[in-house]
Amino acid sequence: MQETNKQEYKKVIEYICGLLQENTLKVGDRLPAERVIAQKLSISRNSIREALSMLNGMGIVERRQGSGNYVSKNSVGAIQDMIRIMLTIDSTTKEEICSFRRYMDKMVCMAVFDKGTQEKWRVTMQLILEKMEIAGNDEIALLDEDFHKNLMLATDNSFWITIMDAVIGVYREWINKVLEKSDAEDYKKLLKSHSLIFSGLVENKRDLCMYAIDMHYDIIDRLLKNDSQ
Repeated sequence: MQETNKQEYKKVIEYICGLLQENTLKVGDRLPAERVIAQKLSISRNSIREALSMLNGMGIVERRQGSGNYVSKNSVGAIQDMIRIMLTIDSTTKEEICSFRRYMDKMVCMAVFDKGTQEKWRVTMQLILEKMEIAGNDEIALLDEDFHKNLMLATDNSFWITIMDAVIGVYREWINKVLEKSDAEDYKKLLKSHSLIFSGLVENKRDLCMYAIDMHYDIIDRLLKNDSQ
């Protein structure tokens, strides 16, 4: 592939990803027409067509005959498949995925602070925490997932939401088992970490959020390590 073509493909992909990140495009939305993208990026329609074909093959873009190109509703599934393949061929590890989630959660909290969107999810998060107070070990994994998904939704960033939905979907497949094996002390600390994240966001205490997220993933990392031994 010629270097010029590579650069043009890169421009198209970056342009579409930018629209997703800016929330201009959402899952299910129709992409701008090829001629519009061509005018915007000053590149050939043939290069655009080939770049969209690549994105279609990756499951990011869905082509509908006679209608156009759309942000695939199954982009989450495509990303999950890629992560599973990476795990299977040892291109990544469970520990690396946990590390990614730890730092993404920190970025999410910072985004919520910056956008001031705490109130729109406050009631939902409070209900999840109340359920955690009375839940057993067999329920903690699902409630943990609900907590972090709602935290992600508070960013109003569709790109982040899509990526993290995919990661959480894979993560859930093996993290449930280790959470169900957690003892009473671990359960108490996990509950405390979620409560502190919530308090940090509501009270606008960034350091508290960062501390609580580290507290949460320190427990998860240890449980994973014990489970693999």
